[in-house]
Amino acid sequence: MEGFDMTQTLPAGLTGMISAGGILLLSAYIVFLIVVIKRWHGRFMPLLLGVISYVIFGFIFSELIVSALALIPSIDVAFEYNPTSQKIIQGILTAVGFTIARVIMGNMLKDRFERQGDIYMAGIGLSIGESFLVGLTYISSLVWCVSINSSGLQTTVEDATAGVSEQLAAETIQSIASLVQTPIIFWLLLGVSCVLDIIIGIVLMNAVYGVVKKQIPNWIAGVTLGVHFINAISFQLYNEQSLSSILICFAVKLICFAVSVYFITAQSRGKIQYEEEA
Repeated sequence: MEGFDMTQTLPAGLTGMISAGGILLLSAYIVFLIVVIKRWHGRFMPLLLGVISYVIFGFIFSELIVSALALIPSIDVAFEYNPTSQKIIQGILTAVGFTIARVIMGNMLKDRFERQGDIYMAGIGLSIGESFLVGLTYISSLVWCVSINSSGLQTTVEDATAGVSEQLAAETIQSIASLVQTPIIFWLLLGVSCVLDIIIGIVLMNAVYGVVKKQIPNWIAGVTLGVHFINAISFQLYNEQSLSSILICFAVKLICFAVSVYFITAQSRGKIQYEEEA
């Protein structure tokens, strides 16, 4: 706990911002699912395939490779002293994993689930995993806020770090410190960022499906890999204690999102054929 000021208090409005971000994310999923089911007659099997694909390719695939790389002493040291390099490497691996998942799902959906809504449901399913992790972050942060507001910062930290390993204690303190030091607007922007990721996930899944069906050029699949990486990493390289850094990174993400959606949509509009709903 050395170097951490225990006299600090939580910023005013923090709990409200965390709640707003979480509610925004949950509401977006509900709205997207209702619209896709009602408007384009999406079915739940593609959604389930998307969730399973995320677990295998979006999470396990990237985590296993990063863990394997960390076993190499020089790379482990680089990750420890330069966390940005680890974020970039993991971002690349995650983008590769998601692209593989989209290609596999496209082939699984072909000739079975070819409604426009099915493709959109697969895209939503593939995005659920990362949003679920963000949702857990929102919940744990709210729990910390309640504890700190009721017992105080010092008591909360002491209770949370009592009897645990030094590494776990350091990680716990870092999690609590981020609540105190991070500008509260970050928590709302995090929810908005996740909503943008859902939309870009739907657009990219639709494009890869078009590639699998040979209705748009194969190089579009490579573009989707780059688009996924750029949109994901653009809101991860901020300084969490700097409001200007957070706002700049979010602005970059908005620009990347707008350009990506416009370009991918322009390449696939009117070219992909879907199954006619009965």
